[in-house]
Amino acid sequence: MTLLKQLPKLRLVVGLSCLALIGAVQAAEPVAASSQASPAPKLILNPTSFAQLLLMRSLEIEYSRYSKEVAERIFAAESALYESVMYGNYRKTDTQRQRTTEEKKITVLNQTDPVLIENAKSVETGIKQLLPTGAEVTIGARIVERANNIMAPVVSEINSALIVTVKQPLLKGAGVTVTEADKRVAEYESLITAWQSRQQLLKVLSEGLSLYWQAHMAHQVAGLRHEMFRTAEALVADARQRVLAGKLPPRSIQELDRFRLTRQADWVRYQQNANELQSRLLTQLNYRRIDITGVELQPHAFEPRVQASADGSDVVDYALDNWAPFQVSRLKVAQARTRLAYAANQRLPSLDLQYSYSSNGLAEAFRTSASLVKQNTYPDWWVGFNFEMPLLGNEKAKAQFQAQNLRVAQAETELSAVRLSLENDLFSKRSEIDSTRKEVAIYQSDVQLKTALRKSEQLRFEAGLGLVSGLIQSDQDLLEAQIRLLDAKGRLEIARLALSLADGTLLETHHVEAVLPPTTLQ
Repeated sequence: MTLLKQLPKLRLVVGLSCLALIGAVQAAEPVAASSQASPAPKLILNPTSFAQLLLMRSLEIEYSRYSKEVAERIFAAESALYESVMYGNYRKTDTQRQRTTEEKKITVLNQTDPVLIENAKSVETGIKQLLPTGAEVTIGARIVERANNIMAPVVSEINSALIVTVKQPLLKGAGVTVTEADKRVAEYESLITAWQSRQQLLKVLSEGLSLYWQAHMAHQVAGLRHEMFRTAEALVADARQRVLAGKLPPRSIQELDRFRLTRQADWVRYQQNANELQSRLLTQLNYRRIDITGVELQPHAFEPRVQASADGSDVVDYALDNWAPFQVSRLKVAQARTRLAYAANQRLPSLDLQYSYSSNGLAEAFRTSASLVKQNTYPDWWVGFNFEMPLLGNEKAKAQFQAQNLRVAQAETELSAVRLSLENDLFSKRSEIDSTRKEVAIYQSDVQLKTALRKSEQLRFEAGLGLVSGLIQSDQDLLEAQIRLLDAKGRLEIARLALSLADGTLLETHHVEAVLPPTTLQ
């Protein structure tokens, strides 16, 4: 099995609840639903089912998967560098030239003809193979059939040969590091793209869940605003009865009516905001708004699954193992060092060892000629060296080596920066969660206090001892306290989400199984 087949692919274990799964499946076929005039479905989602549905339907994630597959195909192409190559050629020549003095002396017939007329046909075929050392080995067979007016009355002669040729670089181009440089660079690029695909997956998931909590909180606030509007209507109706009974002046109705209109406007505005966030939620899920009757969010809180030790080192190590930007930076450093090794080799002069051995057979018939080749009666071999060196010191290769050396330093700097950023980010996000929890507790106490004051003011108003302005003010204070509490709870969930993204537990928290891509070449 090749390395390409061993590269892990993302496996999503979808554990949707029955209700959410039914809604998702129905919504996935809007054309069929409309053709049967069936009502549009309603999505009922909790954070886990939303995350899993998002991973299945997100166009951004699908795009990143295509990029990953492209990199895998490029690596597969570079992995074929050791594939054997078969070659073959055929040549036919017709020659007319003056005879040499030697040919004139050895010719018995046609001594008066000063022209050599010769016809030749040659066929050569064989296999070329590249070796990890950088050597190129060629094994081939060549047959040459020749006839001319000197050999008459002989019709023709056939020269057969079995040839083995080796060209081994000794300096520039030598070694597996140079031979497989492009393959290793492509393999690193494939691993980098796999981690970038995972990074895109986490990005889409974290942004989607953040939007999920925003939409949920917006819906809660809109519901609270609606409840306050209904309370204002009830106050207006109660005030009308009190005015008729002579317990309140008529002006009180006008004040409460203005209060009711303000509450109604607030409710409409916040409801519109909640609708817009739900539409953005459906856009991320790749649904059309007209195909979904509505979205019901049923959130549940979650906690990060990685428990920190006293110094927090285990959390940092776990986070680094799962943090895509860090792994991408590590792979870029390794990739840059591979290119650096290749650039260092290119500064050397070219010195190639060349060796060739052949077994020849010359006869008037092919079978006789081939028999001589098999017997290896007439061997022929040669060995030599080929040397090349730029006269001005190979400035191009030196400059490329220096540039690649700087790229390695740049990649190492990026790796250190990513590591430091993640460590500080983990500390910051844990501190944010702790402070937000304290804030939630404070706002919960404030809501309890404001609720008690609101009930007290309501009792005073019903007893005719309180003023309408006091009731309205207590109502306003309670509303603001509840909104602050909702805002703090929403920020707490988003802070937990950010921490789970940073410490590498986001997918695990939402029951998404994803095998980590490799971090080194296999």
